[in-house]
Amino acid sequence: MVVASLIATMAFQVGINPPDGAWQDNMDGHIAGNSIMADVDKDQYDRLLIYNTVGLISSLSVILLLISGLPIACKRLFVRILMITLWIDVTATTISYVMSVIYLTGNREFPWPSSGNHHAVLIALLVSVYFWIALMVILLLANALRFIVKALRGLAHLVAKLFRGCFSIVMRRPYVYNQ
Repeated sequence: MVVASLIATMAFQVGINPPDGAWQDNMDGHIAGNSIMADVDKDQYDRLLIYNTVGLISSLSVILLLISGLPIACKRLFVRILMITLWIDVTATTISYVMSVIYLTGNREFPWPSSGNHHAVLIALLVSVYFWIALMVILLLANALRFIVKALRGLAHLVAKLFRGCFSIVMRRPYVYNQ
């Protein structure tokens, strides 16, 4: 709950105070209060807004699920849903952060900058993002594999139980036709 609250706060702040701030006046074709980033680089701003909104909504969803007070019939499923939602939340927030830093460094060549004063910083950020994505894929695959193994074990147990039940009925009570 604490993590979700902090991420929601961060995402809200990025939404209210985007990178580069907002215009302070109504001159040169821009409107006071509008995002500077939205006017300068609309595509980058749209991507940032999408990732930021995903982070905000998923963290608010976690908070809402935790404080809802609904009785939880299947706690394991509920915890899995919360875990996956937080993964999405943290990943979207990480991408929003990296996009903001890349934008604020002044070199807007994405994904690999060709030159500039901040070349090493941008490469470090991008390598960190690629490492993060690789970690998320590994965690996703490990959890999916664990789920598949549990599902197959449960299915094997169910099939074995079904066959035991069928054969035990046949062995105990042979079927007799009524004439």
